[in-house]
Amino acid sequence: MEISVPGFIHKYCTPNAILTLSEYLTDYASEEVKLKGWQVIDIKMNEITDSVLAHQLKEKIKGLLRVRGTCIFNNNILIKLKHSR
Repeated sequence: MEISVPGFIHKYCTPNAILTLSEYLTDYASEEVKLKGWQVIDIKMNEITDSVLAHQLKEKIKGLLRVRGTCIFNNNILIKLKHSR
């Protein structure tokens, strides 16, 4: 039985890893780790060739960060969001 179906890792595992890392960075990481982590996420996001998948993933990350009132990345720059509650 084949463990990895071609494209499965790229389509499902990589986006899941990016979302998991973004949650960790938002909730637990130090400022130094956040900076490095968001740089890794930016690199991995640029490696996603499916534009629809990349857009959906960016929207999920933005939603996560809005809820947590933290920051988003835009053109390789971290932007602080104002928490509106």
